Amino acid sequence: AVLQVISIQGLKLLQLKNPWSEKRWKGNFSENDTVHWTPELQKALNYDRSLALQVDNGVFWIDWTAVCRFYETLYINWKPDIFRFKYTYHDFWKPGMVEKDLYNISNNPQYTLRINCTEQNCTVWLLLSRHITTKSDFANNEKFITLHIASSNGKRLYLPPREYVHQGIKINTPHYLAKLNGIPRGSHTYTVIVSQLDSLSTIYYTMKIYSTSEFSFHPVPNIYQHTKELKGQWITGRSKPTFKITLPSPSSVLLQLKGPRKYYVWVAIRSSSGDLGGLQRDSGPARPGFTVLEVPNVPTGEYVITPATYGDNQEGPFFLTASSDNVFNFETVHS
Repeated sequence: AVLQVISIQGLKLLQLKNPWSEKRWKGNFSENDTVHWTPELQKALNYDRSLALQVDNGVFWIDWTAVCRFYETLYINWKPDIFRFKYTYHDFWKPGMVEKDLYNISNNPQYTLRINCTEQNCTVWLLLSRHITTKSDFANNEKFITLHIASSNGKRLYLPPREYVHQGIKINTPHYLAKLNGIPRGSHTYTVIVSQLDSLSTIYYTMKIYSTSEFSFHPVPNIYQHTKELKGQWITGRSKPTFKITLPSPSSVLLQLKGPRKYYVWVAIRSSSGDLGGLQRDSGPARPGFTVLEVPNVPTGEYVITPATYGDNQEGPFFLTASSDNVFNFETVHS
């Protein structure tokens, strides 16, 4: 914390406090510095170096040149009344909930941000703050976090979009600030995606949203309450793997295919009857290691699912996950 900023005797000095109330700066203007602490300077700053040598309360003086050299970031508070509307949301990630999200963001925490902009240029700032609860975490700071914002009507995203409204950069400081400036008048809905480099341990965080206009913020709802996963294998010379999903009632269906990242994969679904007028959908161009097919309002019936690779003679395991808003049956036909 910055307690004081002083310009005195041709010097630019800051008085800082370690939030742990111990361990101080050891360079120029520390309690051990016998060169720069003149009697005149100590008197002007009401500083007792001999007393500071006896008590370590985490408070110390440092010159501006050293701050610029040894500190990576400086956080500055803004005027609170800039933003009339504020909201705070606390959440956490469990280990394994988040993957490296270059190709797959299906497991990232995601939130719906809806803004009712009543003026021409609205502003919304989102501050992601990771909770630091141990001294070792504070010292090493090995977690890299960021925020992405997509214009996707507040829905959950499974694949990274071609373009973000705001694409963050993962940094290993505890705070990341995303800004949406100059939002035009009207109603706008975004998907806010929390991202980190790796998920190795549970971390807790706080989202603070500041806005010049009214807004709502909440986790993206999960419309797929029923999920089943099957494992398969691509083997040269064998029949293509196929699966069957049976829907006892009209349902929305989500298919997720995970395979070796070196392979480009895709997945298709069709009516088991083979009727020309029946359902036939696929996930589009093949993607590296992961693809998604979302089909709303699928009629009651049986459907064949085919996971495949773009190239020939590509072997390896894969996982096919089916999700729906209603109960269903999911089984392997050929694996």
